[in-house]
Amino acid sequence: MTPLHKEFYNVKELAEVLGVNPMTIRRLEQRGELKSHSIGRVKRFRREDIEAYLSKAKEK
Repeated sequence: MTPLHKEFYNVKELAEVLGVNPMTIRRLEQRGELKSHSIGRVKRFRREDIEAYLSKAKEK
């Protein structure tokens, strides 16, 4: 996994960084497991929310 350097990521960028399919990111967001922010019509994911999700996922 590539370290998170940017403050916000779109679905495609985050999927690339985490090494998953973009649909996985969308599903995590729909289930409320990964918080998103709408900026215009684009969903963005904040670095601190991504790190919080990853920390929770490690605990499982």
